[in-house]
Order: sequence, then C-alpha cells, then structure tokens
Amino acid sequence: MEQSQRVLGYWRQSVEDGNRLDFKEEDIQDINYVEQAEIKAGELSPSSFEKVEKKADGQQGALDLMICPFPLKQKRKDDTEAHFFPLIIPARLEEDGSLEPQKDCPPFIPRKYLEPTEQDGYYLGQAAAAEEYREKYPHPGEGTWEMVWQDAWQLFKKVSGKNPDRIERKGFSKMNQSAVWFGKVTSGAYLHVTPCYEDLCKQKTLPPLLTSFTGSGRSGQEMARADHFKYGPRHVGQMGDEHPLTPSQREALHHFFALEEGEILGVNGPPGTGKTTMIQSVVSSLWIERALEESEPPVIIASSSNNTAVLNILDSFQKAAGQKPKDEALTSLASRWIPKVNSYGLFCASKNKYKELSGQYPSILCRYNKTYRRYEFVGFLPDLEAGNLQEKVDFFLQQCTDYFGEPIGDLRQAKQRLHRELVRVSEKVKGRSFDYYEWLQLWQRLQEEFGSQEKLEQAIAERTPKEEASRSQKEFWEKVYTEWLDHVNGRSWWQRLFRPLQGPANESFLRKKGIDEAFVSYKDADVKAVLSQKEAEAKQEHDRHHQQLSDWKQLRDRLQELDEAWSQEKGKEGFFKKLDTRWRYQAFLLATHYWEARWLEELRAEPNPAEESEEERWRRYAKLTPCFVVTTLSVPNYFRRFRKPREYLYQFADLLVIDEAGQITPEQAAPAFSLAKRALVVGDTEQLQPIPRVHPPVDRANLKAYGLLREEADFESFSQSGRAVSTGSVMKIAQQVSRYRKYENMGGMLLTEHHRCVKDIIQYCNDLCYHGRLRPKRKNPAPDKAPYGDLPRLGSFHVEGMAEQKDGSWENHQEAATIAWWIHHMSEKWTKGNRRLKDVVAVVSPFRKQARLISRYLKKEYGIDGLTINTVHALQGAEKDIVIFSATYGGEDVKQKTLFYDTTRYLLNVAVSRAKESFIVFGDMSIFGRSPQQPSGKLKERLQPLPEHLAQVPEPTIEEMVSRMKGRVKTNKKVEKNVTIINNNNGGNVNIATDHSTLQVNEGAELSSQLIEDLRKEMSQVRQVSEKEKEEILQLLKALKQSKEKKEYKKMDRLLQRLRRWQPLFDGLNATGQTAANIMNIFK
Repeated sequence: MEQSQRVLGYWRQSVEDGNRLDFKEEDIQDINYVEQAEIKAGELSPSSFEKVEKKADGQQGALDLMICPFPLKQKRKDDTEAHFFPLIIPARLEEDGSLEPQKDCPPFIPRKYLEPTEQDGYYLGQAAAAEEYREKYPHPGEGTWEMVWQDAWQLFKKVSGKNPDRIERKGFSKMNQSAVWFGKVTSGAYLHVTPCYEDLCKQKTLPPLLTSFTGSGRSGQEMARADHFKYGPRHVGQMGDEHPLTPSQREALHHFFALEEGEILGVNGPPGTGKTTMIQSVVSSLWIERALEESEPPVIIASSSNNTAVLNILDSFQKAAGQKPKDEALTSLASRWIPKVNSYGLFCASKNKYKELSGQYPSILCRYNKTYRRYEFVGFLPDLEAGNLQEKVDFFLQQCTDYFGEPIGDLRQAKQRLHRELVRVSEKVKGRSFDYYEWLQLWQRLQEEFGSQEKLEQAIAERTPKEEASRSQKEFWEKVYTEWLDHVNGRSWWQRLFRPLQGPANESFLRKKGIDEAFVSYKDADVKAVLSQKEAEAKQEHDRHHQQLSDWKQLRDRLQELDEAWSQEKGKEGFFKKLDTRWRYQAFLLATHYWEARWLEELRAEPNPAEESEEERWRRYAKLTPCFVVTTLSVPNYFRRFRKPREYLYQFADLLVIDEAGQITPEQAAPAFSLAKRALVVGDTEQLQPIPRVHPPVDRANLKAYGLLREEADFESFSQSGRAVSTGSVMKIAQQVSRYRKYENMGGMLLTEHHRCVKDIIQYCNDLCYHGRLRPKRKNPAPDKAPYGDLPRLGSFHVEGMAEQKDGSWENHQEAATIAWWIHHMSEKWTKGNRRLKDVVAVVSPFRKQARLISRYLKKEYGIDGLTINTVHALQGAEKDIVIFSATYGGEDVKQKTLFYDTTRYLLNVAVSRAKESFIVFGDMSIFGRSPQQPSGKLKERLQPLPEHLAQVPEPTIEEMVSRMKGRVKTNKKVEKNVTIINNNNGGNVNIATDHSTLQVNEGAELSSQLIEDLRKEMSQVRQVSEKEKEEILQLLKALKQSKEKKEYKKMDRLLQRLRRWQPLFDGLNATGQTAANIMNIFK
C-alpha cells in the first residue's frame, strides 16, 4: 500500500473512531441496560450476556463494547427520554461473559463535557485536567478489569472533583443500570464524509491534490520567489474598491498564480491581516480570466469547519455585492443586473442551516426526491431559474443600455459589448502590471550593477568619451581600409603584374596615412589581412562601448519614464491603489455582467435538469455566484452524482479555499481535497487549535495499525507534519506541503500588515506569537484623539474575588458583578455619538460559567442584554473596540493552580487581538501574570492600572449584587425581603415574602401617578445621577405601579429586585417633595 493510501486509511479509521468516541447520546444505536453491580464486578450474568449478544449482528468471539457505568436520564415533554453519559469505559466482552479492558482505548469523559469548547452545554471539568491525568497515568490496557475500573473512577474524580456515582445534573435523574452499546453511532456531522472515504479507499490512484495533502506529493519546498511580480499581470480583478492589497497580500496572491494542478499554497493569516480580501482577489481574478477566454467560469469552493467562519465568508461576499463604489461612474455597474441576486457567494447549506439562513443568504439545499428517486437542489438558484426569464432579460438589457449610454437590443450584443470593454480594461491592467515588473527588474539591475542612479549617471559620463574615441578609431580604420582598396584597384596593369612593386607602393601608402605599425610583409595579402583585422577590432571595441552606453542610457531613460508615471500617481502606492481600486475593480464588475449575460443565454436554451450533468449545472451556477460556500464536512454531499450518489466529482472544482484552517482536523477536510485541482489554505496556527475527536492513545494505535508509526519516536515526527488527528490541523499540513515558504521556520506565505488593533495591543501578540513579523498599521492615538478618553490601551482592574468551581467550570461572583457594574457605569460615555453598546464592548472569559454569570448580572441588575459575552473559543473572528477579559481566578485555593489561560499562548493571543482600541483585564492581579515567562506574565508587564476615577467601585453595591444573585439561585429556600419603595403620606411599605411561587403585598402602599411625577421633578435637580439612570428609575416605577394594580406579584418581585439598588435615593423622600438636598448628600 502506498504512503498516501495508508494515510487516507488512517484518517478514515479516525473518522469511525471519532464517531464512536465523540458521540451524541441520541445518535447511539442498540443500547442495552445492565445492572451496575455486574459492570463493576466485570462479569455479566447469563441473562444480561444473552440480551447484549442478541444485538451483536451475528458477530462471533469477543465483542467490543462501550459502557457508561452511571448514566442519567431526563423525561422530555413529548414523553421521550434524553440521556447523559458522563463517563465511558471501552471494554471487551469475552464469550464467557467477563469484561476486559480494550487495549488501546482507555476510559474517557466525552470531550463535549469538557472546557474549552465552542458549544454551549454542561461541563464536568477542564480538558487540560483529563490530559494531565492520562499523561501521568497511562491506560492499563494489559491490566485487569478492576484496574481499568479504578482508572475510570480516578480520572472522573480528578477532572470533576466528584465520584462518578455522585454526579448530578439539573433536570436529570440517576439510572439504576449501566448503559452498554457496541459503539455504533449515526453521526449526522460525518454522514457525508464516510462514504466518500470508502470510495476513495477503493481507488487505485488518488487525485493529485489529495495526494499532496497526505504529504506524498512534491518533495521539498521552494523559498518565496523574488520575482513574484512576474505573475502580477494575472491579477486582473478586485472585488472591492475600498483598499488596495497590502504588499504581503499581493505577494501571497502572486504565489498562488504560480501553482500548478495538484499543488497547495498555505497562507498564514494572523488576526487583522486581511485574509478575506486576499481570498476575494483570487476569486475575482480567476473569474475574469475565464471571461476573457470566453470559456466556462471557474468552479470555486470556499469552506471551513464551523458555521461562524462560513457565515463570515458569506457576509464578505454579500458586502462586496452591496457596496457603493467610490467612483460614481461605476454606480450602475456595481449593482447586480439580475433581480434578487445580492451576493457573490452561494451557501450550500445543511438542512437546519437552510431553514435558518436561506432568507438571509442565497442558499441551496441538496435533498432526495422520492418521486424521481434522485437527489436534487432546491432553493435560491433553482427558484430563480424557474422564474420569468423575459423579465430578467428586459431588466438586464435596460441596465446595460443605461451604463453604456447606447441602445443594447439583445443578449448577444450586450455580451459582446461587455466583453470588449472587459478586454480594454484588462489590457490596461496587464500593461501596467508588466510595466511594474519591468521597473522592478530594471531597479534590481541598477542596484546590482551600480548601487544608485547617481552612480549610473557617473558611469554614463565616464563611458561617453570612451565611446566617442572608439568610434573615431573605428571610422579611421574603416577609411584606411577603404582607401587602401581603392589604392590597390587604381594601380596600372604593369604595377599589378610585377609583384615586387606592391611592397614599396603599400609601404608608401601606409606611411602617408600615419600608420607606423611594423608589417611582416607589405605584400597585398599581408596588408589586407592586417587592415581588415584592425578594422574589425576597432569596430568590436566601438560596438562594446556603444552597446554598453546605449543599455545604460535605456536603463536610465526607462526608469525615469516609469518614475515620472508613478510621480503622477503619487508614487508606487498610488499606482497600486489606482490599479486595484479603479481598474481591477471595474474589470471585476464588467466580468460580473458578462457572466450574467452568459447565464441568461444558457437559460434561453432551456436546460433540462433531468438530462444535464452535474458539471454543467455547477458551471451555470458559477456564472452568477463565483464561489460556493459550504462547511467542510458537507463538501462531498454537494459535489457528487445525483443519480449515483456514491460517485464523486473528483478533481472537478478549479479551486478549493479552506478558511480558518488552523481549527480543522485533517480527517475532516481530506475528502474535500479530492474534489479540486488546486487549494488555497488560509489560517493561523498561533490561534485556537482544533478540538480533536480521537484521544492520543487511540490515535497512536491507529497509526501503528496503518504502518505509519513503527516506534514511539515516530509519533513526534508525524505530529509535526500536521497529519495526526489528535494534534494536527489542515493549516499545519498546509505549512508542510505548501509549494512555497516565506521563512525557514514557517511553511507557506505570511500576511503581515495588521489593520485591526492599535499598535500597543497587537505588539503584545506580535512578540508573543509572530516573532515580531507583523507590521502594525494603526498608530497609538494621541491622548486628545483617543476615542474612549483616558482608557488605557492595555489596562487592568484589580478585583479581590473568590473563584468557585461549579459543574466542571469556574465562576467568580465578585468579579462578574464588578464587570457588570463597570460596563453600566461606562455605558453612557461609550455610547455617545450614536454608538450602540453592543458594538463597542465584548467580554471574554476562559470559562463559560463566568461568561454566563456576567451576562446574568448585566441583565438582572441593569437590563443590559445582547452584548457579546463568551469564551475565547467562541469569539475567534470577532472584534470590538473594547474587550474586557475576565480572568476569573481568585482566592487562596487557586493561587497554586495552573492557570488555564497560561497552558497555551493561543488563548491570550486570540483574546487580546479581538480589541481594536482597548483591552482591560479584570481579576486578582496577584494571581494574574504571576509568572513573567507565561503569556499572562508577559501581558501583565504591559498592563496599566485604570485611572482612579475609572476604577472606583462602590463595594456595598457589589456585595449587594452578589447577595441578590446568590439569593436568586437558592430556589429551594424561602426568602424574606422587605424593600422600602417610597415613604408616602400614609407611610406605607411594600412587604414581600416569596418562595418564588407566592407573593404577599401590603396593599397600604399607594404608588400614584402624581407621586411618580413629583419624583421626576425632584430628580431633575440631581446632578449625580445620569439622565439615563433617572429615566430607568421612572420606567421601573411605572411598570411596578401597573403590576401592583394587576396583582402580578411575580413580576413585581422581579421589578423590586432591580429597584433595590436605588433604595438609598428613595430613603427620606416623601410626598411633599422636600428632599432633593438629602438625595444629593446620599450620593456624595
């Protein structure tokens, strides 16, 4: 078996094992339930053995099982059951009913129940704790069942802090039996990948691009080309006119054009370096090239593993289609001329995402048609093609007529007119690109030969007299030789007859010409030989000087000519800006409408969906949307035969683009590489890593089984190649197999110009992860120009809170409450100028429990909802002006713990690089950054404490908030509350006693509309309370009045909780309204 086939088989096995190990409980087939005592003892009773064996599908001998010893269940409203399997023990069931450990598969806690993860859910603990345990205590695969039982018990206790038989989950109840199944799982996510693997493993030879991806393609890498501008003329299009490409984007683009079929280019894209723009440049240039050729459009697949990345791609294509051009002359050209088309991307969606997003993005769904017994596409493009064609044609021709200012009568005329204009604009682009490449070559020659233009001028000046002297010599010898020939031809017959007379005559002639050279002989033949040689030598010498001088002058003149052209365009930057944002952008728009005309022509021909090939359909779709956007695992589902769904369109797509490739495991993406000719892989291995589905022990066993791991030391080597599913990623593979590398220690190209964060922020990331190679393009603003006043760019807010471990995660109430108070306190300042709070600030925490807690404090205490508050893993790709990092750790118990955000540099790199203007760390600063060598320590060196006026938190307020929040969650205890609302004429109070199901109210408390109005008038004199806060108080009082009148006691309880923080304001206020001074004193 060839190396590429072994790697492919290994990845296929990893998919199967991943389905088995990283499952959804509802996807498990044929579950049996066995007494827990039998599982613990390691021996099934005859009845249990018989029950399990019946579902073994006739397998003979020992059976591989998965066992959850302590499952939980939940009764749903529809009477079905949901299950929770917190601990899994892989086992072998022997024919005598005894249980034995599986040699290469240790007990484990499902990864989805461990932090960090992108998914919301229930957590038992930290993945790092599970990994640390397994490294310290390797799997006793050759041991006894008692040993593996104890191993599972200790693993669970280490990670969760609880014994597995004591686990509880809200809404779930314990089961008295253990769950047993054969590992069969119908994983919806990998449903389309598995059959593609099966078909590929049957192929005698693999597609070239897939072979490259397995690491079996081209050997060795080339350093980045110094002459990459040679490929500049192929860069004919830009999808937008906002900015020109940066130098590193342009370099990466040129290297992509140098690829041959079957090759991969990796592009390392750190945060904020413009990966999307570079991808769009590739797509637009390929689309235009095919339009110029008048052939078929390219088929381009853009893919990533998670929906967030896919939606970002879709958003970028939709934004490009909807942008208003800077040049008003291009306004009509910039719109789509086919009604309802509003994007350059088509979303190939899953069933769930189609329902959710088909109204937001142009989308199609692949589904099975039972009537015709084949697969088909439904959605945007099929519906569009089924609509009224003549209306589309009329609209298109009218738009074309309006743009060109001349009547366009039919599609053929429109297509030809658009193509002529496209050729004209593209030739201008190519010509100017050739000019720049020529300038680079000339400038390089100038530097190599002379060093500067001044030295070139000096060389010309020195060579000019030499050239003139050599020309004189050449002319002299030419004249002498010509006259000598005339002299010979002019002799009388008798002088020619008597040869002895030739010598004296020749000597006399030469002396008269001033030629004193000694001749061996003055015979005609000898003189002729010497004179012709002298003439040739003089000519050669002159030609040498003349050619050199001419070349130097041409070099000087051409450089001056090109320099003058760029000086008119404000230098090379102006040259590229005009080329990218004007001519290349215009070329893309012209190509867009050229392809629309081709699409309309094709519809006129009335294609038969039942007869046309899949290739024909995709190419027609590509005439409207040049990029098909699909999650990595769904690519095989869309690019296969409708009537023969196990036949795939191998090597069909012209280009596969993988985005956020650093987060994709190799086995997810491999089938997609079989379906394309070339690949552009974009990502960052210095950001979050993929969450593997297969544990290292299982991974090592699979590598050995496929002959890829002969000894343990080989695992490290294989891991470095990026191909190991437990440690690798698509981006790591791309770095290794990419044709080009920019640096010796980094394969692939590197985008370096960073535009998101101000310099101080991104410089931390630059030093931490990128070896100082990033080029920050945003300077730190001057103090009087900072958009958020004296908020530091990297700041800290010390909070002495207490971290608590809860449901496997961590939370810190004091810190969460402080963050909520501070956001509320700063919100008025941050939202000036029509800024929305949710667009300004985000909160990031290492722990999902803490993120949820902060959200609850904001919502319950201040009614603030809709902010971006999540873990780092869920926020990659997001950006905000201000990012708050909730460190969470606090208290004596955690001071010696390994800090989760220091286990890898990636976490803080991602967190910090989300902030455009300011990054603020909230936490116990005696814990955060305690080790200078750790990522947090390197960050702490750069943090500035918030100015005192920004960090004054009213401690009683925080403690009250914490008390209220903790009181809320104790739902099983009766809570007594007495809240003074307002002292009215009767001195009435509203007294509340609640167990969250009943509420008793003293009806003597009267809250009239007039009283609320009196309060509004009094508060208008108070300057210590913002207008926004005053309005909030009044709205709450009005809502409370309505609830009291309607006797909506539960709602009153919630409103009163929110009003409690304003109690000091109300104390002393009475109906006569003579208390404004007291309010001011209280707030001082």
